[in-house]
Amino acid sequence: MILRLLDFLSGWVQFFVSGSFCDVFFKDCRFYGIRLYDIKHKNDGYFCRASVSDYRRLLRIRRKSRVKIKLTKKVGIRFLLFRNRHRIGVPAGILLSVIFIIFASNRIWCINIVGNDGIDESKIYASLEKLNVAVGVKKNDLDTRSLSHLLVVNTPEIAWSAFNINGSVLTVEIDERTFAPNTIDQKSPCNIIADFDGIIENMEVYKGEAMFVKGSAIKKGDILVSGITELSNGVTVFSHSNAKITAVTNEAVCFELPLTQSVTTNTGNVNKISAFSAYNLKLPLYLTVPHYKSYRKEIIEKPLTVNGQKLPVSITDIIFYETKTNTVTYSSGEVNDMLKKLIEEYELENLSNAEILEKEETFSQNEDTLSVTVKYIIKKSMGTEQKITVTQ
Repeated sequence: MILRLLDFLSGWVQFFVSGSFCDVFFKDCRFYGIRLYDIKHKNDGYFCRASVSDYRRLLRIRRKSRVKIKLTKKVGIRFLLFRNRHRIGVPAGILLSVIFIIFASNRIWCINIVGNDGIDESKIYASLEKLNVAVGVKKNDLDTRSLSHLLVVNTPEIAWSAFNINGSVLTVEIDERTFAPNTIDQKSPCNIIADFDGIIENMEVYKGEAMFVKGSAIKKGDILVSGITELSNGVTVFSHSNAKITAVTNEAVCFELPLTQSVTTNTGNVNKISAFSAYNLKLPLYLTVPHYKSYRKEIIEKPLTVNGQKLPVSITDIIFYETKTNTVTYSSGEVNDMLKKLIEEYELENLSNAEILEKEETFSQNEDTLSVTVKYIIKKSMGTEQKITVTQ
């Protein structure tokens, strides 16, 4: 690929040499240091290839060798420019392309982040932007060692980072910081307190002194297991309480929906516009924007990739879906189904770790709305550690 590009820039020609003394012609070319390529015999002559400068030299020796030379092909940027010398757009386009290649070769085209499992990429990109690291920045302006240190300092979730530049691709390698869990040290004395009101269903105390028994009614904040134990000899012992406690509690939730609701749907009218993006430059590829009174917008970005690497050049499609809002009056049965769906979502999100012992649903309706009140009797784990501050 590179050799072809160099040949195109320097230029070459293909010609057909014929005559009775072609062997003398080839010997003279060798004697004068004229290099010929891709020599192929055909009929009564030979197809040859040579650089532009060598072709000019061999024209001087063709009479001496008594051969005929016919030019068959010219390839190179000089010939392309000459053929299109009256079309200013072609040389201008080539010139702009060369300028763009020179400009792009000294800048970062793509930024890859490696090693982030728990940190969102958008947060890392935002931290990089604060350090003036973005697509289009000059490679010579990047102090990779200093940037590695600053990224760790500015992003608490990152423990280590490294910046590696390969061509126009910047790879940022990171190691995420592991934070210690927000729990009390197992050696520190603590009580276990109630999280909610309820009745103790089961209580297994492994360490500490139980303050309640099975069947006791408790309130939120009560000390269930004390980490302070007084022995018979008057000695006070502090311990890190440990217990497995389950309790039964009541819980209620209410949902309400109107019978008449506003529903937004697509009309079926769709319009798409596109834009070209290169670095921070955005060029619209459209003349007008759809003028829908109400619409839903979808943005699809299609970046240009080379060997799996994203380049800072992309086409962005913006799709407009025209919408309309209608007022719909549902029947009581339909709204009941909607409320039951809300109840299912609530249980999945809030009661997945509890055992539902009893459940009572009470539906009520007035002129405009339908509501449901759900009362639960559930059993779930209870107990939160509360540190004991010991003073001398």
